[in-house]
Amino acid sequence: MNNKLKIILKIIVTLLLFYFIFKQIKLHSLRTTLANINLLIYLPSLTLIIVIFFLISAASYFIIKKLTGRKVPYFRLMKYQLIARPFQTVTPARSGDMIRALYLKKHGIGMGDSMVAVILERGLQLLVIVILGAGAAAVFFHKIKLAGLFLVLLAMSLMLLNRKTIDLLFKPFKKIILNMLGKITKNKNNHKSVSAVYQNLLNFVDHKPNLLLICLLLLARCLTYFTQIYITFLALGQTPSFLQVIVFSPLVSVIELLPVTISGFGLRENAAIFFYNTIAVPEEATLSVYMLIILYNQIFTSLIGLLVFQFEKTDLKNIFRS
Repeated sequence: MNNKLKIILKIIVTLLLFYFIFKQIKLHSLRTTLANINLLIYLPSLTLIIVIFFLISAASYFIIKKLTGRKVPYFRLMKYQLIARPFQTVTPARSGDMIRALYLKKHGIGMGDSMVAVILERGLQLLVIVILGAGAAAVFFHKIKLAGLFLVLLAMSLMLLNRKTIDLLFKPFKKIILNMLGKITKNKNNHKSVSAVYQNLLNFVDHKPNLLLICLLLLARCLTYFTQIYITFLALGQTPSFLQVIVFSPLVSVIELLPVTISGFGLRENAAIFFYNTIAVPEEATLSVYMLIILYNQIFTSLIGLLVFQFEKTDLKNIFRS
């Protein structure tokens, strides 16, 4: 299917899902809910959590350090992540990862190594979200014994992640990676680069302690996001328990991964409204929470990223040329 047609269909589905939401929620009640937010709880707490979130995002640092043997200063990598934020917010797909990779070239880290870091981080993050979602589903549907089983699935998955499974998983994505590198480098013959990416993946999966460390960091990053949701509910005068938020949030995260809307918009909000309705949280409160979090996480952090970008005084055209 043509890419433009896919985007148009996603936009239509997104709009339809929001139409369904606003058929249930009156704009007046939504405005009233947002007007009653307790900023003394909301702003300091979420600012602290955002700082913790970026500190925990050091997972990428550990990946790159192990792969390349080059030491990228920790806070410089955090600076690159902040710079990447506005680009990731206003452009499609994972362009923020590309911007970070271009900055890392200044430290002698090649595009292939950066791509391995992205593949590993995104892959392990998906694994963590799916495991959390599966465990949360077991709790939600009152299958407590199954919840215990899902807690050990992450460790089992890591044990199964070896050279054979990487070989099995990598082959279907080889053509995709070649196309991506072709667009980046304007060179269609990137088989050597892809081979280097593949070899780096094989080398890294042999180090199980590093994989476990990254998964723990990604798990902690998920928990910071769940804490954001919980604090925002409190700021709006709602009182779901933290345990309920921990159960519902992974379920919402798994559902929003379905590639049928623009960046999960519409799916995320409908799923959240459905789950929080089961504990009598009003629809307008749930929608307000997710609107505020998107506003804070995307807009506020993007503005900080733009400020950092200005102070960095980097000509991106020169980085692209290099």
